[in-house]
Amino acid sequence: MGSWAEGAETGGFSVKAVLPENQLNPDVTYYDLRVKPGIEQTLDLELYNSTKENQKVSVMINPGITNDNGLIDYSEREKNYQYDESLKLAITDIASTDKEVTIPALSKVTTNIRLKIPNQSFKGMVLGGIYLTSLSEDKDNQGNSEGGMQIKNKVVYSVGIKLTENDELVEADLLYEKGQTFAAQEAGRNIIKSKIRNLAPINVDELSYHAKIYAKDDQEVLVERAVSGYRMAPNSYFHYQVPWGSQPFKAGKYRVELSAESKITGQSWQWQDEFEITQAEAKKLNESAIDIEETNNWWLYLALGIGILLLVILVIVFIVIQKRRKEQRRRLEMQRKKKKRKKRPQRHSEEMKRPEKTLRKTGRKNG
Repeated sequence: MGSWAEGAETGGFSVKAVLPENQLNPDVTYYDLRVKPGIEQTLDLELYNSTKENQKVSVMINPGITNDNGLIDYSEREKNYQYDESLKLAITDIASTDKEVTIPALSKVTTNIRLKIPNQSFKGMVLGGIYLTSLSEDKDNQGNSEGGMQIKNKVVYSVGIKLTENDELVEADLLYEKGQTFAAQEAGRNIIKSKIRNLAPINVDELSYHAKIYAKDDQEVLVERAVSGYRMAPNSYFHYQVPWGSQPFKAGKYRVELSAESKITGQSWQWQDEFEITQAEAKKLNESAIDIEETNNWWLYLALGIGILLLVILVIVFIVIQKRRKEQRRRLEMQRKKKKRKKRPQRHSEEMKRPEKTLRKTGRKNG
């Protein structure tokens, strides 16, 4: 099952599970208890303070879930986190404790985990963890700073609780439901997520997964991912992630092929489904992605350049034509004015000549 008592290696405090008589495996550091219906039991958890100041510690009991890295997780989660619908009996229905504990300087205290097993027996296991977080500032680790901001390390521990009533074999029941694959983003990187559930009250170890993504009616694999060594908590789900890479999402219909296999149980599962990335989803995710490469649309730039060049040529031709027309009109106007000027002196000379003739005729008559 692995080590279920995990903690930070910084200063502050440390924890130790005091294993009771009904501990199944004495070689582990977590509670692995064989319980009976209707019993009540108190577990002791020792907290050590290695500093010269009092330490205030938050104590939470959380159901075990499967995170998207394929690990069983007991940490604090968001308030709106939805547990799998198959989880009928959670550790929080059985175990309780004080929410805060103060550990005096250089001292040890024991806090209690109170168990109240339901009268009705349960199959498989109930899995959860005690999650402890330091509420005091870790002064030994406040020296690190970045960009003028101090980094304060928190001391965190988790101690697992596994409850069983018998050795009855329960098989894992992994399920993928239609319509549970979609485009998403993690840490600014575009990914495809597929929700996989474990409906059984048993954990599964040494799981391997393989996913391939295709265009809906194509046989060429667009992206794929294979992993091994994953785990799943009882009655939990996680999202198997397939990185899309540095290419932007394209709107369209796609097909996913999923497979899973457990080396421990020898079980295997296969699923297929179709999903769609809408234009709006692609645009939104691509705009916020941090690792998308610029697409090599050289032909687009070439067409744009040719279009701009043609536009410039058309503008130049238009200007030249307009200029020539204007020049032609100017020349025609000048020619018209010149013709007018030539005609005016001829009329004037004719008028001047006419009186002379009249005078001459008059003179002859008088002579």
